[in-house]
Amino acid sequence: MASSDGFEIRIAGKGGHAAHPHLANDPTAPAADIYNAFHKLVSRAANPFSPVVITLPMVKASDGYNVIPESVEIRGTLRTFDSNLRDRLMKRMQSIAERYAEGWGCSSSFGLFRAPYPPLVNDSSLVDFVTEALQAIGPIVEAEMTMGGEDFAFYTQKIPGAFLQLGIRNEEKNIVFPHHHPKFDVDEDVLWKGVAAYALLAYKYLQLS
Repeated sequence: MASSDGFEIRIAGKGGHAAHPHLANDPTAPAADIYNAFHKLVSRAANPFSPVVITLPMVKASDGYNVIPESVEIRGTLRTFDSNLRDRLMKRMQSIAERYAEGWGCSSSFGLFRAPYPPLVNDSSLVDFVTEALQAIGPIVEAEMTMGGEDFAFYTQKIPGAFLQLGIRNEEKNIVFPHHHPKFDVDEDVLWKGVAAYALLAYKYLQLS
């Protein structure tokens, strides 16, 4: 699973009436440029063979259609498997935010609003151990790499680890929607396998030790 950063940009300008934009320093102007520039980083600042995602789904500005706000807040996320690429992109993003804001007579700040998650990398020998130990409770498949983040990665930075996912999809019950979807649901009939997995792994480990 990818690294996961939650970043926040605040652009401060001078508010005013939408009919008189020349009397204001409209922070939405650099906000739009920053939004577009960040997405260009994916295709112009990263090796195309190195997966990276930048998404900015949260933009807060004016509450009125005819009011230029004094400030704009943008929140988004950066995901990648390469820690060096992550660091380079964070610096480029900060620079872009500062320069675009300055060009429109505004000020800006760029930073993280939560702790960054590192990439989650499974230990290959533990993957083999888990795969063998859990054969008894059903089929096991290798999960695809995903740009989703997981704080279990903090553990695997300290000690070897393996992250498992329990499949809860059931088309017959129409349990087919992903998490973050309003119709997300869990097939509770498979939860016993999660409990069994913990028990089997503990038992197999004790046999080896």
